[in-house]
Amino acid sequence: HGINDVAFLDGCESIFVTSSTNDIRVWNAKKQQELLRIEVPNVTCTGVALPRSGDLILSGWSDGKIRAFKPVSGALQFVINDAHPEGVT
Repeated sequence: HGINDVAFLDGCESIFVTSSTNDIRVWNAKKQQELLRIEVPNVTCTGVALPRSGDLILSGWSDGKIRAFKPVSGALQFVINDAHPEGVT
């Protein structure tokens, strides 16, 4: 599956996040290595954003939800249900 969005951590060009079908991935660009994969079955992650603090991965999904995850553990922090009826981009 293709990549839908890419976000870089402000001030840190070696770490970036991608969104795709069913998952978000955290990458180390210098090592060309996947650090973390966050999977959400049966939906597509259409967009990702990283706040300056770097303490969350904010993501929009085809099911109309916004989800926030911890960038090291991948733990779900919160979900905004029904953010948009036709998916969040």
